[in-house]
Amino acid sequence: MDWKLVLDQAVLTQLFAAPVQERSKAMAWLEGLSSRGPVRGEVIQRDEQGRELQVLFKGDWMLTAWNDHATKEIRVVDLVYV
Repeated sequence: MDWKLVLDQAVLTQLFAAPVQERSKAMAWLEGLSSRGPVRGEVIQRDEQGRELQVLFKGDWMLTAWNDHATKEIRVVDLVYV
């Protein structure tokens, strides 16, 4: 079973604020993430609850997510177009 991708409301706001061409690239990237299972970032941070936040980079995008192994969900908490 593939993992599900869960996007925070702020992530959707960032996504739709980006230029159309960049938005398409980001959406393709996001769609591919769930088919590979838990994500592993180039940088790891911790949130207030102690969860490992995986920070990934692709092109002009920076994504922050954590892997919820119990529900097989990748929870995307931040997406920034830099």
